[in-house]
Amino acid sequence: MLTSTQTDFLASLNQLRTDLENQVATLKESLINQPNNQFEEIVAEVVEREKRKNNLIIFGVPEQSSFLNNSQPADLDQSAVNSVLALNLILLFLSLNCRD
Repeated sequence: MLTSTQTDFLASLNQLRTDLENQVATLKESLINQPNNQFEEIVAEVVEREKRKNNLIIFGVPEQSSFLNNSQPADLDQSAVNSVLALNLILLFLSLNCRD
């Protein structure tokens, strides 16, 4: 024998289940009706984000827009990062030596 509280609780759970089933059906329908190219764009965006997830952004360094001396963009980026790091190491060394 169920109490009225338990009965009310079961009724609310059944209503919740029905609402969730309706929401899932609506989502499935919207995915089916969604143009295929949107899905492909989303997949391409996810792949692009995965490729770039470990990228480093350094402000004040111009972006390489063209290939110089037949170098690859990654080589130019590596050179720019090395220059920035070297400059920062020199500045750190000088600031530490000025304290003495």
